[in-house]
Amino acid sequence: KKMGDWYAVQMFYSHGHVFKYCKVMYSVAGLEGDNSGGVFHHNVFSNNIRGMRFAMAKFDIGYNYFINNKYGLWFCNILIPDLDEPKRLYIHHNTITDNAFGIFCRNNALCFTISENNIYNNKRYNITFAMWVKNDVNVKNNFWGETEEVKIRDKIFDNSRSKILGNAIIDPFLTQKVNIPELSFIHYEDNNE
Repeated sequence: KKMGDWYAVQMFYSHGHVFKYCKVMYSVAGLEGDNSGGVFHHNVFSNNIRGMRFAMAKFDIGYNYFINNKYGLWFCNILIPDLDEPKRLYIHHNTITDNAFGIFCRNNALCFTISENNIYNNKRYNITFAMWVKNDVNVKNNFWGETEEVKIRDKIFDNSRSKILGNAIIDPFLTQKVNIPELSFIHYEDNNE
């Protein structure tokens, strides 16, 4: 078994998806969705190239574990906010750790909430902005594995590393882990290559 043995569970131009209590391992993109919507709770994503990959999506992603992936979550092109849908993408109460990149966000990433997660100990960066993320991004109220802002920012790739990018707004941040129930099937194989 190795990362990329199979491609992904794909969701395109469809809504109402529910994934709960699944274990997604050894894929290229784990769960992949474009122009789709759904609820993804209580899952484990490990040993994938990308745990989840999505664009133009309305997802509620909560109570999951993203562990030992190259990218825990990878997303782009989240739509411009509209008053009727303030949270097109809601990422909350997840543990995102021991990936190469925790969260990877590229181009025009607006209209999402990333709050009350444990995002820490990812090898390269806990959160990475890339390609045209020019707006500041609110990632307040997350636990980053550190209690000092300087140390938290060491694991964030944003305007502090490339002036063409927006800033990650992390303050206020949590100084203790968010209490997320452990899943009975959390055990995973450490096959990170």
